[in-house]
Amino acid sequence: MLKGSYEYLIGSLARRSFIRRWGRIMHNPLQEIFPQIYAYARATVRSLEPGGGYVGIWCRDAAFILRAMAKLGYSKECINGLSSIWSNQIQSNSKVTYGRGSPSTGFKAKRAEPENLRLWHGALPTTVLKHQTEIYGAEPDVDSNALLISATCDLLANLDPSSLNRLISKIDKTMNYLSGRAEPETMLIAQNPNEDWMDNAMRSGRVLYTQGVWAKALASYGNALQKVGKKNEADAAFNNLEKLINALNHLLKSEITRWASGHHVYQDVAYVLQVEGLDTKVAIDTLRILRERTRRTLGPAVVDPPLSETFPLKTDVATYQNGGFWPWATSEEILAKLRLGFIDEAIALFRACIPFFAVEWIEPTTGKKQGRYPFRTGISAFLEASSALQLALDTRIPKPA
Repeated sequence: MLKGSYEYLIGSLARRSFIRRWGRIMHNPLQEIFPQIYAYARATVRSLEPGGGYVGIWCRDAAFILRAMAKLGYSKECINGLSSIWSNQIQSNSKVTYGRGSPSTGFKAKRAEPENLRLWHGALPTTVLKHQTEIYGAEPDVDSNALLISATCDLLANLDPSSLNRLISKIDKTMNYLSGRAEPETMLIAQNPNEDWMDNAMRSGRVLYTQGVWAKALASYGNALQKVGKKNEADAAFNNLEKLINALNHLLKSEITRWASGHHVYQDVAYVLQVEGLDTKVAIDTLRILRERTRRTLGPAVVDPPLSETFPLKTDVATYQNGGFWPWATSEEILAKLRLGFIDEAIALFRACIPFFAVEWIEPTTGKKQGRYPFRTGISAFLEASSALQLALDTRIPKPA
């Protein structure tokens, strides 16, 4: 849901000012830029709403924003935000609409029936608005749920173990929902169209990005179970993670073959490349393909080639999810490059993002078309990339004696 046109106009003027200001410093020494990014994020990331006119709590966006809040020292706000989000877990008496982004409903919202609520018990919705809770697709999004599990487990283990103990039973229910959608032998999850962050791309089946967030959720959940003393349950989670990683190695190899024949490459596959235990050669080959296929004048396109059709929102080529340059997704590629040791490539991508990191997306060749501002999801992801790059550089450069 978006606010009025007046607010959008004010945001457009501020966005242009931001791009000019940060464009002037993008080639400055990184050690001068890191603290400026931190200061900007600290002043901006004070709400769980994505910003730029997007209102309400979007569970997937909130996962990134909550991590930034913790990094910025807003521990109390982070813990309160997590508690608030988990209070919206789907139960038998929940009032939920679903299907607005699904072809199975004709892209029309429907009220969830008791049978839907039974099947979705324990899942988190896509969006929580003041008077409405919504699941955008035909079923709860895997990424919304998996990202919140990872964020909750990782953050509370450090910030507030007592809250982790309090919420672990809720997390268990969400994991049960996700596990129920996974193939028992591989733990891969197939999704319906538009059930991930690219909610107009009509992606379905074993979407690689979705498997990546699911793998990280299993890892975080296993660590959290260990933290609260549930060793047997933790072992089961890690066993499922091992199955999933083995399946991912095979899936990525088959996708590399398909990419060679021109099949769509999505930049968010970078999320998979951050999973510990993935075959290094396969991961490096995937990064090479991303570099060859998605690079544009200003930054990477989020998909190559562009999609022939998008639904329910029809978008032009090189705009929004149909080939826009997203600092959020590019931040994930930066993290993947750092994990695999490609520091200089990570720096190049990082510098490309600097003038735009608070903007939702940018047309990647001319930059004439742009998304919402300030976009807290992108700011938060870029802050994480900034912190990781700073750590990598501090580790690589020997300290003076």
